[in-house]
Amino acid sequence: NFELSQAYLFFYDKLEKANYFLENVLETLDEPLNGRLVSFLLSAPLNDGGQWDMLRSLIQKYGVVPQSAYPETTLSFDLLFRGIEITSGGQRIHDYDMQVEKMKRMGMNPEEFETYLMLHKYGAPPHGGLGLGLERLTMHLLGFKNVRNATMFPRDINRVSP
Repeated sequence: NFELSQAYLFFYDKLEKANYFLENVLETLDEPLNGRLVSFLLSAPLNDGGQWDMLRSLIQKYGVVPQSAYPETTLSFDLLFRGIEITSGGQRIHDYDMQVEKMKRMGMNPEEFETYLMLHKYGAPPHGGLGLGLERLTMHLLGFKNVRNATMFPRDINRVSP
């Protein structure tokens, strides 16, 4: 199961973007703060956008490393809409031994999950998933300030069930 680390390149991508931003700050010291150029630079100094030629340049400059070199990282993502996270997701564990080890580390008894672990034992493919908060997405699409306005049966300290 050889995979390349996304976190490694992501780190250097952010480093390069930070350097680019700081260089532009130094180059525009004599520009007015409310000018178009400075306003543009300050509007999104480290955005997440990029192009394939930038990826190629990062790989040429820093190389690539296997995911196993960064066991503390995950293959995950956050999806933002108008600056607000609306979903998160990531790759799930598909290796039997790794799943059993994680269960034990978390104080769980793998024997209680025998049916679930059969998938891992007999060959689960690499797979991922996500959790989408439909109420949160609806709130942002409709411009509501509070998620309770986009929820049919909102819950709070005074209301636990519909």
